[in-house]
Amino acid sequence: MSGRLQERVAIVTGGSSGIGQGACLGLAAEGASVVVVGRTPAHIEETIRQIDALPGRAPEQRMGLTLDVTNETDMEEMARRTVDRFGRIDILVASAGVSLGTSKTRGGRTSVAQMSMETWDEIMNANLKGMFLADRAVLGTMIR
Repeated sequence: MSGRLQERVAIVTGGSSGIGQGACLGLAAEGASVVVVGRTPAHIEETIRQIDALPGRAPEQRMGLTLDVTNETDMEEMARRTVDRFGRIDILVASAGVSLGTSKTRGGRTSVAQMSMETWDEIMNANLKGMFLADRAVLGTMIR
């Protein structure tokens, strides 16, 4: 890869699976230091393992954080720990999300007509509130 993101620091929420994991690997391959944020420690570790397997990667260029994007304190901790470790935040990929198929409150797929309010709230909290909280937590640092 080109290394065009050398000296850059990227946070990826939802970085432990799916599109977020792909973003972590792509950013790392381009030279960025990557903070993998997710809810499942084993999945975070798998993403870290894949980052470490990329050519030219060093352990000081990545960090995994088990945090919840729907929790304001967790998102503030995400930003603080990233700045403490790397001194800056350049990129945020807000990839964490929940769908009917991944919801904790409703296993498997269902239709909107059968969806509970609990499942709706879980999806909205992760997909909207989570993005807002992640954005808000890093913007002050990124603007500076």
